[in-house]
Amino acid sequence: ISMRIMLLSVCMDKEDMERLRSFATGWFDTLVSLGLSIQSAGYHYHGKNGFRGKLETARKSQVESWEQFHGIKHNHTLQAVREAIESGVLPLEARDQGGMMLAHVAAAYDRLDVLEWLVAEKNVDLDSIDGKGRNVLQVAEASKAPNTTLWIKQREARRVISSFLATHFHRHLAAKHKKRMTAATTKLQARYRGRAARKTHRVLLVRLGEAHRFRAIWARSSNVAIRSEGKTEPCTWSQIREKEFDMRHADGDKILVDEALSEAVSSALNVVDEHLDVLTVSDGDDGDSEARSSGSAQVEEITSEEERGAIDDDAKVSTCIQLSSNTVKWLRKCDEEYRSFFVKRMAQLASGHRSRALAKRLKGSKSGPVYESKLESGHRILWTPPTGSGDDLIVWYVTPHKHITRFMRLIDDSQSRSARQRMPVASALPELALVGLEASQAAPAANEKHILLDPHGNVPLKLYQVPVGELQDITDPSWTPKLRLTDEEREVVQGKGTILLLGRSGTGKTICICNRMDWDRLHYAHNPSFSQLFVARSARLCRYVEETIGSQSYCTFYTFGEVLRSLQAALPAYGGNDRIFLPSQRVTFARFKRDVYGGDKSGLDPLVVWTNIRTFIKGSIEATEDPDSIMSRECYLEEVGRKRCRLSSEQREAVYDTFLRYQKYTSELSLWDDCDRVISLLRRVIHAETSDPGCYERVRKSKIYVDEIQDYL
Repeated sequence: ISMRIMLLSVCMDKEDMERLRSFATGWFDTLVSLGLSIQSAGYHYHGKNGFRGKLETARKSQVESWEQFHGIKHNHTLQAVREAIESGVLPLEARDQGGMMLAHVAAAYDRLDVLEWLVAEKNVDLDSIDGKGRNVLQVAEASKAPNTTLWIKQREARRVISSFLATHFHRHLAAKHKKRMTAATTKLQARYRGRAARKTHRVLLVRLGEAHRFRAIWARSSNVAIRSEGKTEPCTWSQIREKEFDMRHADGDKILVDEALSEAVSSALNVVDEHLDVLTVSDGDDGDSEARSSGSAQVEEITSEEERGAIDDDAKVSTCIQLSSNTVKWLRKCDEEYRSFFVKRMAQLASGHRSRALAKRLKGSKSGPVYESKLESGHRILWTPPTGSGDDLIVWYVTPHKHITRFMRLIDDSQSRSARQRMPVASALPELALVGLEASQAAPAANEKHILLDPHGNVPLKLYQVPVGELQDITDPSWTPKLRLTDEEREVVQGKGTILLLGRSGTGKTICICNRMDWDRLHYAHNPSFSQLFVARSARLCRYVEETIGSQSYCTFYTFGEVLRSLQAALPAYGGNDRIFLPSQRVTFARFKRDVYGGDKSGLDPLVVWTNIRTFIKGSIEATEDPDSIMSRECYLEEVGRKRCRLSSEQREAVYDTFLRYQKYTSELSLWDDCDRVISLLRRVIHAETSDPGCYERVRKSKIYVDEIQDYL
């Protein structure tokens, strides 16, 4: 800006001259605050009143404020820039040459750490305009600064998403409020209609009240009469109906119960017998079912010979009963009366007793027989019989009568899916039968284990094994069942030391971890210092395992990121290991591929190189034992066997050369990766063991279980 101010002193008095000088000085200050240069401003004035001196002072002040921006431009540390701003040497409202403010300069020179600090701590507005009318994002894009451009776009995207979610949340609250108002209105209308109906049918209500009073008088009179004769038979229709739980036959003396009726219909349809077997009940029969109450539950204890059933010679006598996890959950929630009656039913079935009340086969099962046992009038036990000499009776569900069909289909589907796993290849794919397969390939092995699948998922069924001699322990509220394990599962669950379990997706690795955690809980139940930590990559998997085995005060379910954050917050600082790991300085695979591996001509895939660096050179046991936390070149080339790393010597040389470039890149820019963070935490844990035993005991865990460990490499 070139300005010429011509002042005619002869035309102005002293007071007007002073006002003009103040106006001009204020004008220059305004131009400086807007970022406009006044270095080329000219003047034609005698300077008697000091105008030239003030202009020179404003020019010098503007140059000094421009020089304060050099700290950001020349990669000074964040701490130095922060001290300059907080001390007032570099004001927040200062502008660089061209009208750019602090946020514009940080974005233009790709200083993401300075930009994050300005936004987080000083609430700098990213929509502020520089001298050319550009906001911070436009300046970053014009300067081709990748990190700041990406960060500003992601921040803006998060802001838009948050605003969108907040708007829909308020809409959801409004819909919920409307639903509550509708429900309240419906209740009020129902009350009004009920009152109107009672007013309309007042005569009928009076008659019903008289009937109830008559019934109460009749019941008391009958009880007095029967008590005087020494009889204990029921004297009301409700008691008779509860005692018999049947329907009266036409001849009046015989009672046809529902079991006998079903058998009679079946016999009539099959033309096996000419007469129906009708059970008779005499006045003095003590074999009927007697209702007993426990809390809110009424359980029928069946003691008659008919419902106990005779011993079936074809039925296999079981030495153990296998209970599914659903059955165990039901036993833990039900009351003592239900548990005791369940034990009696299991003892009868294990000893070979069979009757229609004990073993009624359900229709519709295609893969194998499914039976129900009557627990009481409203609940049924669904079970399957043993299929081989070494198998046991399996109890799948204890369910209300109305859900029998649905659960029977789940059991049938589970058995069908389990059978398909053992299906011969020729029967699954008929076209392969023409290829001349060997017998060992065409049919399953004779000693192959029969693994049942869970009805609610494609994972092995979790079973608990209860010996017949220990059935009575189920009535104990503190009863804890033992897991039924195959030989392979037993090696995993009961093995000592560190266990690495390998298997493809869907083979039950997570279920084995759940079983191991259950087994450890039983084994260390009396140890007050016992603690468990489950680690997974996803929060969804953590919730699944927690729901499967149940939450306890000594058991923690964390994602990998939550473990690192909790350790970093809890452990004391140690030497140089209290480094702050800013998210903007983290090196990911995408950044490694773009900035480090871009010009590599070794022919290796960048993911292979990245995996070798994280797995062996920086993430192996040998690396953690090295003072520099890095595996040496000789160790990587010679001591890492072919089973651990399949790369040749030439390929390993290329990987290590790439690693050296990567180390130089991270040290120059003060960057870090996950291995650096883990090594820092390991050293702080070792230091805390001796310097702060109390803190070490708080973070120490007796058992650690890690799922999907390949995702951490």
